[in-house]
Amino acid sequence: MKFGSLAPHDAHQKAARARRGHGLPYRPERRLVTTEAARARVAAGFRRAEQRHAPGPKDGLVLSKEDRQVLSLRNRGLWPSEMASLLGIRVQSVNYRLERLRKGGFTFPSPTAPRPITHLKVTDDELLSLARSGLSIPEIAAKAGIGMANAHRRIKRLTKPVLNRPPNRQHRRKVTLSTR
Repeated sequence: MKFGSLAPHDAHQKAARARRGHGLPYRPERRLVTTEAARARVAAGFRRAEQRHAPGPKDGLVLSKEDRQVLSLRNRGLWPSEMASLLGIRVQSVNYRLERLRKGGFTFPSPTAPRPITHLKVTDDELLSLARSGLSIPEIAAKAGIGMANAHRRIKRLTKPVLNRPPNRQHRRKVTLSTR
């Protein structure tokens, strides 16, 4: 008599897969061992979390000179990139210090100014001063180290009249041609 014909068709594959990774997968003893190991791992994780303690300002968090500078600059509303350039340190260092201070229990306001654009080669004020000095667009672009289209677009945007200002009547006058 063939007992293989009475077993499920994938019984041999299941048995081979079960033996590959670990010994007795379907036995209650094996499940008990696996469950106990998982409970021990969870309990150890909780113990480690209790041992870790984030220091607060009252717990003796010692602030270095740079920490105090970063804190005062952040309270003035500066972005980390601005603080880094003022202090002469990397932006990642400023972010690390801010995070450490935040975990230490310090609170500080969000930056007040818009985020600075770090890839600008020339500021708007410098560009306007070059335009007011009487240089042409190609000369301004060459002197500032930017493209001509970029220089033209930015100068046009910066010299555009303010909308709240009353319009200049001389430029608004229509010229009509009479056919007399």
